[in-house]
Amino acid sequence: MSKGKLTKIVHLGIMVEDVYKAAELYEREYGIGPWKYEVVEKVFANKIVNGRKGGIHMITAVCDCLGIELELFAPKENDEVFSDWLKLHGPMMHHIGFASQETFGEALAHARQISGRKPYLDIKMEDGVTPMLAYADLQKEMGILMEIHNEENSDGR
Repeated sequence: MSKGKLTKIVHLGIMVEDVYKAAELYEREYGIGPWKYEVVEKVFANKIVNGRKGGIHMITAVCDCLGIELELFAPKENDEVFSDWLKLHGPMMHHIGFASQETFGEALAHARQISGRKPYLDIKMEDGVTPMLAYADLQKEMGILMEIHNEENSDGR
């Protein structure tokens, strides 16, 4: 197995202020859609997010765009993770999910070896130990937050 082997882009996460307006614009102006909307709170309600229970409250719109899952998301008022990011950076391309030959642990360790930083987002299952997903912070080195999934505990992406 090659160290750090990424095989393809599978997911693009774009933070917006208004999911419904942004999705409508993508569909009307560029033909990208249809979109599946979801208020995302319950899936994270019992998870451990950056060391604390819960905290992620957002609205998402997801569609298949040329074989890549495109996700538009906006934090709700009670969000504890993404609201500050949106205030600081504004709407933007937020994270990229890659398929990788590395396991979850290997991919996360590899990213930390590159950056020397812990993940921007670290979500564990209810037991507080089993990983679900993380956003490796490679912004300074590569210009991205890299979404890493534990395939055994992912939401299907």
